[in-house]
Amino acid sequence: RRVTLPSPTDLTEDLYAQSRQLLEARAGLKGRAVRLVGVSASNLGAKGVQQLPLFPEPRQAKLREVARAVDAIRRKAGDQAIVRASLIEKAEKRKRTARNSNHVAS
Repeated sequence: RRVTLPSPTDLTEDLYAQSRQLLEARAGLKGRAVRLVGVSASNLGAKGVQQLPLFPEPRQAKLREVARAVDAIRRKAGDQAIVRASLIEKAEKRKRTARNSNHVAS
């Protein structure tokens, strides 16, 4: 299956949401484990002039600000400097919490 976004995007959230919708739409997969999911992007282009919406979503502007800040931090401190909490193993979460709060993880 494939989907074409209604407008160009540079936001991870947009790609994730569309990918998740496609996966959930597959009959018989709801509640079942999945071994491998592939996502690809095509028709990529340089950021350029585009038609702005008449009524822009404030959330999109905020997400772009956050994405720019995350990109800047990753350029300076490395790709692992900021990671989504949902991608961190429970043990790693405890280690980071312990380091940040000076408590011993159990």
